[in-house]
Amino acid sequence: MSIDIENILIQYEERYLNSTNDDDKFNYLNLIINVKRDNNINCYKEFKKYIDLYLMTLKGNIFKYDSFDFDQIKKKLSFFSDEEQNDLYNYLKIKLIQDNNESDLKKVKNEINIIQLRLIKKAKFWFFRPKSVFKFLLIISSFNILSIVLSMILMFILEITILLPTNNINHQFFKISYIDYSDFYIWNHILNILSYTFEIDSEIKIVPVNFLGLFIMIFIKIIKWSVILNYLVKNLQSKIEI
Repeated sequence: MSIDIENILIQYEERYLNSTNDDDKFNYLNLIINVKRDNNINCYKEFKKYIDLYLMTLKGNIFKYDSFDFDQIKKKLSFFSDEEQNDLYNYLKIKLIQDNNESDLKKVKNEINIIQLRLIKKAKFWFFRPKSVFKFLLIISSFNILSIVLSMILMFILEITILLPTNNINHQFFKISYIDYSDFYIWNHILNILSYTFEIDSEIKIVPVNFLGLFIMIFIKIIKWSVILNYLVKNLQSKIEI
């Protein structure tokens, strides 16, 4: 950091600390954040104060609370890492809950979900980790009804893929009793799994042949129930928070 930039920050910080008016404090803090951001200096701590002052000024006499500009907050937060964004959005969420701001709270919660999805996908081979897949599906299902449908479709595709028989004996985890719905093998497999999922035909049976097969079957059922329960709990929780 150059001496000039350091001096500018010192001046702004002194004015910020000496200000007795929240609007002035907010403006000086905004200047500090802009200078630090433009010079690649971390301003995580300052932004927490920024959130506090921003909400306070909006509730004052000059501004109205319904003028909360989520896009402005989002634009400023975009310069932080995903990990920092996740923490700051959660901090903002707590503040909005305290102020009973339901409309903007929904936007913040959705943004937190999006960031957490990015964090999951950052990990190498996340799709092959049961814990990551489980968390990914739970987050997707917490947006709305459409997201639950999408989650169920993804789980069904995952289930079809996992249960697809293989000629390699070492990789056989299930014994499936099929019914001939179609002459096309893959299509017949899909229809059988679909029928099994909705318990349409009791003759279709899927039996684990080893411990790993049993674990996979249990894991699939846990995910299905968790996705539905997660959406119900999230909605109930949001009503309680507000």
